[in-house]
Amino acid sequence: MHKLRLYLRAAISLGGLNLRGLPLVPKMLCANAPHNRAAFNEFILWIKQELQIRAASVIFDVGANHGDFSQAASVCFRDSDIWLFEPIPKLQPKLLERAVSQKSRWHLKQIALGARPEVLPLQIDEGDDAIGSFLGFEPSYLQFNPKAHATSEINVRVETLDGFCEEHSIPRIDLLKIDVEGFEFDVLDGAVRMLEKTQAIILEVSLVRKAHGQPGPLLEMIRRLTAAGFHIVALIPTRMERSEEPWLPVEYNILARKRGRALA
Repeated sequence: MHKLRLYLRAAISLGGLNLRGLPLVPKMLCANAPHNRAAFNEFILWIKQELQIRAASVIFDVGANHGDFSQAASVCFRDSDIWLFEPIPKLQPKLLERAVSQKSRWHLKQIALGARPEVLPLQIDEGDDAIGSFLGFEPSYLQFNPKAHATSEINVRVETLDGFCEEHSIPRIDLLKIDVEGFEFDVLDGAVRMLEKTQAIILEVSLVRKAHGQPGPLLEMIRRLTAAGFHIVALIPTRMERSEEPWLPVEYNILARKRGRALA
């Protein structure tokens, strides 16, 4: 019932049927159905209702995973250019298939973004392709997600967002989404110039993956974003399974935006 309500709200925000996000239709009957239709519909609501973005030409999806956010952004802004960053090899074939279907609007990069150009080991849980982390599977994380475990490790090329945009002559970002399993502070460390030229952001901040021992990551992230000129629109908690404390958030999605032309 929750998924159906989510779909209906997303359809209303789009002003159409939004058949891709319909939870009652088997995925095999819907071309390019999102991997997670609930996440797809939720992203549409965040973009349209929470951030109230009316137009966007350049969108970055950092930590694209299965591409659900990029699909939602493509539905919201049909003429936008979307840059997807996802280093996990297992996810590449499907992402590439989706990119081809977007007729040159999706630009898929099998790299990560971070604080400096380098090569870093990425730990992967082959049983859950939503999990890949440069920070590993430390006890503080496993306490809340005991089913997770690293089964392989790959070396990943890391670039900075500033350097990437300079190399590809990208002058601004209208909407930036970051979901990188605790590596979000590193991404922002490499985006000092472009953050000034970014109009809206959807960022997941982990409370249990604390890069460099970062204390109070939620408050620190809010401080960084407000210092960069963003207005916090919403804080949306995420909970993992933990029977003794089912109410306890371990991640937050921060939605923030600036006043600007792309959002008018």
